[in-house]
Amino acid sequence: MGLINCGERQIFNSSLGLNSKVSLASNNMDDKNYAGRTELPDNLKVLFRTVAMMVPDYAMIGEITLYSNGFDEARHLAQKIVQAYKLCSEQLSSQSHYDYGMRAVKSVLLASASLRRLYSHLPEAQIVLRAIVDVNLPKFLEQDVSLFIGIYTDLFPGTTLPMPSREDLLKWLLMTLEERNLQATPWFVEKILQIYEMLLVRHGLMVVGASLGGKTTAWQVLAYCLRCVNMDKDATLFEFPVNYRIINPKAITMGQLYGRFDPISHEWYDGVLAKTFREFATGSPKERFWIFFDGPVDAVWIENLNTVLDDNKKLCLMSGEIIIMSKLMNMMFEPADLEQASPATVSRCGMIYMEPSQLGWKAFHQSFTNVLTNQIGLSEIYMALFQEMIDWLIPAALYILPECKKMVETSPIYQYKKASKYRLSPHSKWTKFASYHSQAYHRFIEILYIKNFPRPKYFTLNRGQMFPEKLTFMDYRFDEAENWWTWQKSGDDPTAAITSFPDDAQLSELIVPTNESGYITYWEEFCINKSYPMLVIGPTGTGKSAIVTSNLLSLSKQSYLINIVNFSARTSAQLVQDTVMSKLDRRRKGVFGPPLGKKLLLSFQCITFCDDVAMPSKDTYGSQPPLELLRQWLDHGYWSDLIDTTKIELVDMLVQHPISITKGQEL
Repeated sequence: MGLINCGERQIFNSSLGLNSKVSLASNNMDDKNYAGRTELPDNLKVLFRTVAMMVPDYAMIGEITLYSNGFDEARHLAQKIVQAYKLCSEQLSSQSHYDYGMRAVKSVLLASASLRRLYSHLPEAQIVLRAIVDVNLPKFLEQDVSLFIGIYTDLFPGTTLPMPSREDLLKWLLMTLEERNLQATPWFVEKILQIYEMLLVRHGLMVVGASLGGKTTAWQVLAYCLRCVNMDKDATLFEFPVNYRIINPKAITMGQLYGRFDPISHEWYDGVLAKTFREFATGSPKERFWIFFDGPVDAVWIENLNTVLDDNKKLCLMSGEIIIMSKLMNMMFEPADLEQASPATVSRCGMIYMEPSQLGWKAFHQSFTNVLTNQIGLSEIYMALFQEMIDWLIPAALYILPECKKMVETSPIYQYKKASKYRLSPHSKWTKFASYHSQAYHRFIEILYIKNFPRPKYFTLNRGQMFPEKLTFMDYRFDEAENWWTWQKSGDDPTAAITSFPDDAQLSELIVPTNESGYITYWEEFCINKSYPMLVIGPTGTGKSAIVTSNLLSLSKQSYLINIVNFSARTSAQLVQDTVMSKLDRRRKGVFGPPLGKKLLLSFQCITFCDDVAMPSKDTYGSQPPLELLRQWLDHGYWSDLIDTTKIELVDMLVQHPISITKGQEL
């Protein structure tokens, strides 16, 4: 700007010269200062002429848009749309993923135009009402849904809400849920359909909610159903098969996500997103492509996607390359919350909120009951007794969860999911209280017999099933032969090994067996045999790492490969990935695992022991990249190569984490 004001006709750079014209102008949009944005320096601001922008007239914009799409009552309907958002902002709760700005109004207008073309025979008021509900209802919390229904009922009195015609999709949806042993609860089916409806009006959307709310399962089931609808010759709904790629943006650096220049050769290397985006943008025009970001959303990495999520639909890379989205591409995000997201990001995306409390533990219970009936083959008598036990014990256990002192915060759904997972073995009785202090057991027994939780009528125990009265119930385990044993194995226990110390052993290397160490050892052996990941939690100095490490080093080296990774405050995700990959061999293209064993050509099982896994320092927005990397591995079974960004699938691997909890620390 300074050269242009001085009348210079050429602008010289270090490598090239550019001819300038008097008509050349440089514009800069300076948004309000919030996270993710940098304040411009004063010496740069003075070179630009300041132009103040006013708040647009939403009603007039809506009126013009509706008129252009064939609505005769455009003025009246536009005013109702604006009034609906005004009432929502005043009456509903304040949430980080709520947005009532111009982009929200525009989404309703676009949805109205699309519905107008599909259902031209419907009254205009019904079409606009359907668009308002489709765009806004998915993002509201349970407590706000009833208020929202009251708002649009008052604005559209006497107008019935038309239901969209989705019979083909609903048919395959119910069939898919049954095949996967998932429960087609009305709330879950509605959320899947809401994701589909949002895909039709927004190319960027977020599925928000806490863990175990069904977010991942919902969109994966939808992707499978759309492929089935495409192959169904009798379907009237015209759809496309779906290809998707999952990326955890916090498990890699910004350079590995978008791309980077080599600091020495200045050669450009594509990131995971750049490579995937280009591949999907040039893909088949008869397929849907979803790029799914499974990880926390902050105001740094997602700000670079503003041009993708707005009407430009372009990914602008530092190399100067601009990649345009195809019509069937969608950018989808799966965060737990949007506390760190900027308003610009929230306004650019459609929102679907999924509350775990709406799903409930009973859906998991019904799926587990199907496993017991169809796979295990339990008779009706045992199933009736089992159901009575569930109706007796689970409500009582959930009743005391809020008043228990927890070592780690878990939801009721998680508690039942883990309990049902281990209930297939005879050790299920202790999983409910595994992450609580011993006082929780006594409180549970007190409530069980004092409060209104009567014992089932036909529930009885014989003398051999009653635990010995020398110790408490939590001090014993119950084996397959219906025998009670203490956690510290004795010589009478057939699974016990003789404890002996070598003569040349150092005192610091000896671990004297106790009831607590037997508790950890027993569950560690169980988790290794079942290939379940294990998390050992407790205060510092209680012997977590020593006991777990001792048990791992005592395993057969012919069957197990132990990889110990020590975490610290300076541990990075790249260091963790390099350490894990250093012990693995390439099985085939894109697949890595431990070396093949010598006996019976069986493969090793690589056990990665991550010591002090909670130690890595948090970034500015509270996330821990090493833990995000481990979560991507545990959830999806793969991560990306740090050099060429290709997909690396990890097989025959197991992870165990000891964590020290200090005062005020959260997981």
